[in-house]
Amino acid sequence: MQSVRRALYVLILIVCLAGLALPAFTQQVIATIPVGCNAQQCSTQSGNQ
Repeated sequence: MQSVRRALYVLILIVCLAGLALPAFTQQVIATIPVGCNAQQCSTQSGNQ
């Protein structure tokens, strides 16, 4: 019974730490997604209009 309780505490600790690390991980993933266009693409697109 003692080992089951200890394993449960460790599992809860791992889940909590993963939950705390999730926002930082998702922020890094979102930062890698390109948004908008770079200057060269924007200048060629505005020239075509």
